[in-house]
Amino acid sequence: DWGSVASISGWPRHERSHNHSDVLDIISQQTAVNFHPGSEYSYSNTGYNLLAMVVERVSGIPFAQFSANHIFNPLGMNHTQWRDDHRRIVPGRSTAYRALGDSEFEILQPIEHVHGNGGLLTTVNDLLIWNQALEDGRIGGKRFLEMMHEQGRLTDNSLITYAGGLQIDSYKGIKRISHTGSTAGYRAFVARYPEHNLSIALLCNTSDANPGSIRDQIANIFIGEFVKNPEPPQALSLAPEIVASYAGLYYEPVTGQTKKLEMTNGQLYDNGSKLVPTSSSIFVNPANTTHYIFEIQEDSVKAFSLDSWQYTNKR
Repeated sequence: DWGSVASISGWPRHERSHNHSDVLDIISQQTAVNFHPGSEYSYSNTGYNLLAMVVERVSGIPFAQFSANHIFNPLGMNHTQWRDDHRRIVPGRSTAYRALGDSEFEILQPIEHVHGNGGLLTTVNDLLIWNQALEDGRIGGKRFLEMMHEQGRLTDNSLITYAGGLQIDSYKGIKRISHTGSTAGYRAFVARYPEHNLSIALLCNTSDANPGSIRDQIANIFIGEFVKNPEPPQALSLAPEIVASYAGLYYEPVTGQTKKLEMTNGQLYDNGSKLVPTSSSIFVNPANTTHYIFEIQEDSVKAFSLDSWQYTNKR
């Protein structure tokens, strides 16, 4: 992701006003890929930035203007625009905040001109209009809808939950089509539950908001009687010394990204989230159903992989 590279260089996204030229400059210096195309999947902002640039070059007009002409205005999304100039005054815009603790906050606004991957200034009403368009095909027609909802398939024929900018999974047995988003102090979630004609849009302007938790509470208000509460992961009792063998600092060989697993009171944790062992080599994070699959060789933990909608390649 270009933002990660920018941070490594000493200019993270919240400290410098990057634009698309900066993004392209960073991308163009990449000399290798993280994995053979199609063999794995990893969510990245970079692809969406490149798509915005492609649209601009092919159409001959700025991506923000193209979106207004062909999407926002035809759908009546009158309060939606791209943040292509973070200095522009937008009437009614909410300020984003970072939670500092003890009920204290500080302003945490995006200061970049980069958009396409995020940076959409909108309202919950306009997001619901967009959701409806993804149901009735008012933009793009039937074939466009099919492409948007077509889940990716890897070269080993395994199906991933990610489609065309949409995550397709289920919530307690009910089909859900959704996406989350965050930038600076903003948090967002939008979803459809097509079997129940339910659409939810959630926008927050503080960094400590948890859309993943709030979304489920809202969904339960409307479709709670239809949900099937899954059985919690059946925890396997492991001796403390076994759990301790999984704790440690791991790194991804290709990118060097690290992840630290820690043991507290005989339990394994990832960044404060308790992991439940369901077998001698698999742990589950009940909060987001991410599976931690450990590789054990000669009675020693060598590595682990994460099974999540965001990626298949994290080791």
